[in-house]
Amino acid sequence: MKKNTVLTAVAATSMLLTQTSQFTVLAKEEVKNTSSDVEKQLSKKELLEKDVNEAQKKVDDAKALLDQKKAEFEEYSKENKEALDSVTNAQITYSKADQKASEAIDSETQAKLAELKEKQDELDKAISEKEALENKLKDENDKKDQTQAEYDTKKKEYEDYKKQCTDLDELNQKEQEYKDAKNAYETASKELEAVESEKTSKENALNEANAQLEIAKANYSNATLARENAEQDYKTALNDYNTKLKELGDAATEESNATTELNLAKDAADKAQKAYNVALAFEQSAQQLVKDKQSIVDGLNIEISNINSKITDLEGQKADVAAAIQKKEEELKKLEENKNTADKNVTDASDKITALEKELTTLEKAITSQNTVISNIQTEYNNKSAEVKKLETIAQNTAATIAKGSLGFFESLDPTDKSGAQAVLNGYILESDGKLDSELIKYTELGAEKDATSLENMKAAIEYLKECNAIREKDGVAPLKVDYYTMALTQLKANWSAKTDKGHYSGLYCNGENIANGYGGENNSPFKGWYTEEKVVYDYICKKYGTGLSEYEANTYAEQIQNNPTLLKEAIDACGFYYYTPNKYMTEDEALMYNQNYIQVGHYFNVIENRFVSTGFAINQHGTMGTGNFFAQDFMCDTNTSYHKHTHIIKTVEEFEKEFNAYYDSLMNAQANYDRASAELSELASNKEAEKTKLSGLNTQKSNKLVEKGTLEKNKNEAEAKLKEAQDAYDKLSNEISNMKAPGYTSTIDGQITALRNDLDTKNGELANAKRDLASAKSDLEAASKGVAKKFDENTKAQNDVTSKGDKLSRVQRKKNETQKAADDLKLKVDQLNVDIPAKKALETKAKDAVDTATLKQKVASDALDIAKNNVLSKQQDVDAKKATMDAKKKLYDQFVNKDKELNRLYNSMNKALDELDEANKACDLTNEDIKNNSTLISNLKSRMLTLKQTLKELDNVSKNYAEIKNNPETEVYVSELDDALFLNLQGLVQSAKDLLVNYRGVYEENADVVEQRRQLYSEMLGYEADLVLYEKGLATAKDNLNKYLDVEKKKEEANKKSESEKSSTKVVNTKKTKTTVNTGVNTDFELNMIALAASMGVAISLLKKKKYE
Repeated sequence: MKKNTVLTAVAATSMLLTQTSQFTVLAKEEVKNTSSDVEKQLSKKELLEKDVNEAQKKVDDAKALLDQKKAEFEEYSKENKEALDSVTNAQITYSKADQKASEAIDSETQAKLAELKEKQDELDKAISEKEALENKLKDENDKKDQTQAEYDTKKKEYEDYKKQCTDLDELNQKEQEYKDAKNAYETASKELEAVESEKTSKENALNEANAQLEIAKANYSNATLARENAEQDYKTALNDYNTKLKELGDAATEESNATTELNLAKDAADKAQKAYNVALAFEQSAQQLVKDKQSIVDGLNIEISNINSKITDLEGQKADVAAAIQKKEEELKKLEENKNTADKNVTDASDKITALEKELTTLEKAITSQNTVISNIQTEYNNKSAEVKKLETIAQNTAATIAKGSLGFFESLDPTDKSGAQAVLNGYILESDGKLDSELIKYTELGAEKDATSLENMKAAIEYLKECNAIREKDGVAPLKVDYYTMALTQLKANWSAKTDKGHYSGLYCNGENIANGYGGENNSPFKGWYTEEKVVYDYICKKYGTGLSEYEANTYAEQIQNNPTLLKEAIDACGFYYYTPNKYMTEDEALMYNQNYIQVGHYFNVIENRFVSTGFAINQHGTMGTGNFFAQDFMCDTNTSYHKHTHIIKTVEEFEKEFNAYYDSLMNAQANYDRASAELSELASNKEAEKTKLSGLNTQKSNKLVEKGTLEKNKNEAEAKLKEAQDAYDKLSNEISNMKAPGYTSTIDGQITALRNDLDTKNGELANAKRDLASAKSDLEAASKGVAKKFDENTKAQNDVTSKGDKLSRVQRKKNETQKAADDLKLKVDQLNVDIPAKKALETKAKDAVDTATLKQKVASDALDIAKNNVLSKQQDVDAKKATMDAKKKLYDQFVNKDKELNRLYNSMNKALDELDEANKACDLTNEDIKNNSTLISNLKSRMLTLKQTLKELDNVSKNYAEIKNNPETEVYVSELDDALFLNLQGLVQSAKDLLVNYRGVYEENADVVEQRRQLYSEMLGYEADLVLYEKGLATAKDNLNKYLDVEKKKEEANKKSESEKSSTKVVNTKKTKTTVNTGVNTDFELNMIALAASMGVAISLLKKKKYE
């Protein structure tokens, strides 16, 4: 219905636009203003009135149809109100429940993801900080050791040197003697400085006098030379100036001549350019004319060739028409016989193929059935063969396989799996950063009697796995499954821990680990320590600090008790534990602290932790206590690859026990199992051959039938091809005969030939004229091309001459300007030199007087310097004697001072080293405390992250389950293993949404016919509403067009009356009238188009609104 409604709206819009176009044409025709306008105007008015009446009728009819359809719709809705309301209410109720369940799942998921990211960031930061702290502690311990060694060294140096300093009490006496000698030396030095200063003053005075004398002599020499140079320069400049004045006159004459030559060359170049332009234009015109004429000749040649070809064809068709008809009729009879024969062959072949296909269908069913029988036997045979081969290998390699221990068991499950348990036992273990762990495998001897990988130890581990799950069942916790990867890894770690006696392996590779040394034997399971004793501790802590404590809280209190002797003694006594004292020399507090490991709950929580889903257990006999047994159990939350990147096989303890015992028993009963399986395999082989013989007979029959069918199909295809070939030939020949027998067949050909010959004569005449025109045009072009070449050469020569003359004028003008500047410069130089000569003579006389004065001053200064030199020599001898005495005293005094300084230095150095040692010890203590706090933080973060991951996994299960329920409401609601309020709430929301979805589908299916029928009625009603809107718009447009037309006519009548009263301007008035009429046509066209467009848009908007409402 939607498609029909849209098409209706488009068709109506097209009608309105068509009417608008007609009105525009009528309006424009009024420009003619002839005597027949009255008739046209009346016709136009009648047409517009007719459009109004027709539009009104369409509106009335559409209203009646719409009212009828509305009544049907309302009546149907009223009759089926209960059914429709039940569907709507069921849908609304389900939608609300669906939205509530979906939003709850998404909200919880996003919140947990955000928290998980936050905790991961905190964990990464804490791990980085731990590594930094451990590195820091190592550096600080190294520094502490180094500082201790430095302190010991410096202390020894100080004490050894102190023994060498027994005479330091004479230090003050030696100091006084040195000071007296120094004072005497300094007094003499000051007196020497005074006479040296006097000497320096006299030397400076002599130097100054010498310098002044040299300056005066130089000034006199320069003044004399300057006067002589000025006189010579004046003479030279005057001669140069007169020479330049003559050169300037010659340059002016040369410039005038060059200007005249350039003007003459420009006139000649202008004339040459104009002549070349005229010749070039004429050549281009001649080239175009040749092209045009050549095109005409080529076209006529093609037309003449086509006409001749047509005449030849028609003349050949005309000959022997009657003889050809008779011959073709005889051929037609033969073709009909061939057609009938081929048709019979096709029918016969089809019947035979149909019968044969029925036989083949029966054979195919028999062969399929027989293949199924053989396939089943073959499958059984293959399985048995693999079993025999496996049992044979086991029987042959029993001892070697047993020696491989647990590796042999894991290889028997999947020899191709190189990334799971096999990888671990082969030493391929990846650390969390992707590096290979090469340390762990070193402590394992595969299959060795006491090794955790021995089959006997692996078998013994099964009972402890059962014991663990029995404890968990008693505490209401889900049983652990066996992770084969973790099983293998636990065996390696148990060997490492037992042989190194270093406790837990640093790599860990799991979410939790318990180890125990010395347990075993009757009533002495490791779970006695891990669970029984630590549960006593946990119960004690809960009793003391509050019930229901979490693992983190219980561990925190346990650490407080361990580190407080009073609390520790109270706890050990309350729990009834035995005090163990390794040696009799321990104090009471030391013995107490030795037993502090009694107070812990980590093993207990690992055993009962509900977030752990899988485990691995190992036993070896490398323990160092009690029975010599060593136990290890690893726990995993999931197989997430954040710890490792390996394959995981997860089984229940019962499944693992069954699988392992089967492998274990197969080794112990290898030969008997092999003999039994071999006999069963031989029997299957005999049965298989018998059934294959039956199949071979059936296949032979099928092959024969297929060969026969192939032959028949080939015959049928050949017959069909011949039938088609005969039918095509028959139809073609029959049509040819009919055409040749038609009246006027040959007369039509004659008329065509005559017309073509007339056309040929005309075209030959046109061709001759065109060739003459072409030859004339080519001759004109050749002459024009020669003229262009000549004018080009002349123009080029003239332009080059202009360039040459211009360059010459530029050179002449440049030379003239340079000469003028040189003359001006020389004139200024001559005038200046003439003024300078008297001044130079006065300066020369003054310089001669200054030389005489400076010579006298130099003689006085030299005499004074000789006296000062004698005084300095006498005083220097006295200073040297006093300095020698002072140096001797200083040397002796320094020896005593250096001893005292060195002793103080060594003492300070020793104390500094002691301070640094104290600081190093404090730094180590602080870092150890930081590491302890950091480890606690990391443990707490990991615990929380594991809980979050399990919660997210369960949320994903809930989300996927809900999506499946939406697709298939019969799907059961997922029940989470995490029995907490969150998942109980989500389970309730999903169950509610599921129930409402089932209810909604049931209600809808019960009333589907009613809903669909109402939707159909509503769609039809919308279609009628759209039609009514279109017709109403059309009616309004028709009325508006009529009113506009009448208004235009009224204005024209008023304009005509006005023109009659304005006779003096008749021509102008008529012009304005014509333009007004034309403008009216344009405006009407625009207005009507806008009305039509508005109508169509209104209908479209109305339809969209109604569709949205529906």
